[in-house]
Amino acid sequence: MRNYFKYALGEIILVVLGILIALQVNNWNEDRKKLHEEKSIIEGLKSEFESAKKEIIADIEDRNKSIQVVISTLERHTGKNLTKIPQDSVKYFLDELMQYRFYTPSHPVLDDLQSSGRFNLIKSEELRFLIRDYIQTKERIKMPEEKERRFVLEQMAPFLSERIALGKLFESDQYELDREKLDHLMNDEFFGSLLYIRKNTIKSSQQYSRILLKNIETIQFELNKNLHD
Repeated sequence: MRNYFKYALGEIILVVLGILIALQVNNWNEDRKKLHEEKSIIEGLKSEFESAKKEIIADIEDRNKSIQVVISTLERHTGKNLTKIPQDSVKYFLDELMQYRFYTPSHPVLDDLQSSGRFNLIKSEELRFLIRDYIQTKERIKMPEEKERRFVLEQMAPFLSERIALGKLFESDQYELDREKLDHLMNDEFFGSLLYIRKNTIKSSQQYSRILLKNIETIQFELNKNLHD
């Protein structure tokens, strides 16, 4: 009986050890799977934020052009700049006055993290915080961008359409805007008010764009850091 109990005890110990080893191996496999999944997520985010950075930089550069045109036109209106707008630049000036843009980056990996609740696969608490902050700022920029769009479509474009044959101007290479009409437009007091508001709407969107660019660059730094840890 003594030998039997020793044998049975040995069998139990072996079974327990086998279970513990199997659990440990399973944990190792799970950890490896999570590490692989995290690396895949970070690589995907890195690619997405590279594209997002290009888009936000393009938005900032386009807004810089628009605001320079608005300021230049406003200076002509107020008499600070007495030079005439060259005929070959009229289209460019008017087009910039009616331009607006939206920040619409493609974020399939980030969207999946949000919808699936897998944010915790990213081990870095700092990176998770930065990404959530970026998401909030990305949502906030929609409001000034929408204000910009509505102002252009509801006020600036209708005002210009009533005073200038925009169809002829933009669709015909031969059409030239009458200089008297252009001078009258520059002296219109309501046009000056529109230019002032337009300048402020662009600046508001631009402020958020610059915040987003800074967020993106910080996230990129953290992504690279986590990818090489």
